[in-house]
Amino acid sequence: MTAPGIWAAVPVKSLDRAKQRLSPALSAGQRRLLVLAMLNDVLDALAETPMLRGVMVVSPDPEVLSAATDAGTVCVPQTGDIGFAASADEAARLASRLYRADGIMVVPADVPAATAEDFTAILAAHAGPGCTIVPSWDGAGSNCVVLSPPAAMGFLFGPDSFRRHIEAASRAGMVTRVVHRPLLSRDIDTPADLARLAGEPCGAHVRHLLSWLAAPMPAPMPLARTLS
Repeated sequence: MTAPGIWAAVPVKSLDRAKQRLSPALSAGQRRLLVLAMLNDVLDALAETPMLRGVMVVSPDPEVLSAATDAGTVCVPQTGDIGFAASADEAARLASRLYRADGIMVVPADVPAATAEDFTAILAAHAGPGCTIVPSWDGAGSNCVVLSPPAAMGFLFGPDSFRRHIEAASRAGMVTRVVHRPLLSRDIDTPADLARLAGEPCGAHVRHLLSWLAAPMPAPMPLARTLS
């Protein structure tokens, strides 16, 4: 197994259900724009990661799939929101069956500070069959999981997922590696996360959106793929 045999998968829920915990800070329309901007930044970073064989976006949302198409990624349409973990499992089965992938790297769409260097470092550390995890900043979540083979175990995203992924990999007899990447460890779920993001590095799409939101009288927002 070599790293170029790994596919990346980015599951994204319907935009009208996304990031509801940000509602005290952003309107529904602004949350939609934020999710698309974060997704585009993640896709840009993945596209610049030479060790990946391909990238797929898994979503029931037509606007998300349109953005993925514009970014040149493979689209996996769904008929409804089935949850992040189940979507990751679906992507793993597809990567294994259709693309004969050696492994899959599952990345959330809400890590706009992640870079190609982060993903390259993760794939380099993965190095062979097993499970490689990047924990969230608080050590509870899993902000990136690489599995080889792709369907070696089911994904367990959700509360306390870092511990549960570690335990599941151990039960499956898999080699487990933990990689700490500060920029990738920060996801955007709450108004506090959003406020902190304004003072930290992030991708061009989100940076442009934050500038637009901060303007006293914002002009019409450009389409997501034109922000860079």
